[in-house]
Amino acid sequence: MICWYLATIRGAKSIAISQSKLHGTTWISGVIATFGLLSAAGCSTVAQEDAPDWTSIERVETRLNTARQSIPPEVSAADFIGRRDEYQHAIHLFGDSLVRGYALRRFPDEGAPPGTITEMLWAHRSLANILNSILPYDHYAYYAGGAGLPGDGIAPILRQWVVLDRIRPGDTVVIEDAGSHLMDPVGLETAIVSMRTALCDVDITILVLTVYERTDPTNHPEGIEPESLMWDLPFGPEGKTMNDALRDGSTVDIAGCQAQTLVLETGGKLSDMFREGLVPLHTDNIHWTLGGQWLVAYSILDVLQLPYWR
Repeated sequence: MICWYLATIRGAKSIAISQSKLHGTTWISGVIATFGLLSAAGCSTVAQEDAPDWTSIERVETRLNTARQSIPPEVSAADFIGRRDEYQHAIHLFGDSLVRGYALRRFPDEGAPPGTITEMLWAHRSLANILNSILPYDHYAYYAGGAGLPGDGIAPILRQWVVLDRIRPGDTVVIEDAGSHLMDPVGLETAIVSMRTALCDVDITILVLTVYERTDPTNHPEGIEPESLMWDLPFGPEGKTMNDALRDGSTVDIAGCQAQTLVLETGGKLSDMFREGLVPLHTDNIHWTLGGQWLVAYSILDVLQLPYWR
């Protein structure tokens, strides 16, 4: 059984590195070939009853799904820092409760109530956990913190992480902010430029996420102005929206900057999901549902042009 696990978890995932959409007999043949190589290397003693049934595609997919769930769960920022050398390329998720993980209405560190549907779905509890279940093995995603991002204190932190070699060439830094804001597009644009500048000395990809919002003025958190939840509402004499500020701050030219900045229009993706009769947001109109979180994960990897499992 150990050899089958190794063949699946290592061999099958390695195929994903070179082929982003796995389907039909192509990937099954690859897994079979990998399994055969391991058997020749000393795995021929696997008990007959543990051997996979290659005549059933459903059974093969079940085995692969089981193997993918064996991928280590997300680590905390402190754990990641202590184990940085274990990860060749990191996806640093900076943001608020959305990227921290609230699709199951519980944060990852809160745990799932035993015997509940939430517990059954707990493997998909956060954006980091979903990304790690479909990413190539040389990439690892984790929640880096930054609740209330962006703010004046984030850029110095990013700069420190570059100096301390926590953010390295080939990494990706995701910048996300949703929910309430200060209704100050100019300030937000300035903050985005400051964060990008702090990361300019390293050859990485910065990915800024725009915000999908369906604000209901009659249904919003008590004590919060509805306008502060609207990301496509024009503010100030410039008539700029907060999403405009995210886009403009991502495209300002910074001389000599090694980092490239991309923008993921989550609003467009999640709007399409809504139009197709699916539910991208919880009833608070802020946090992604499980389906919305999966769509954002796939969209991130599409923008980064990284191969992944479907």
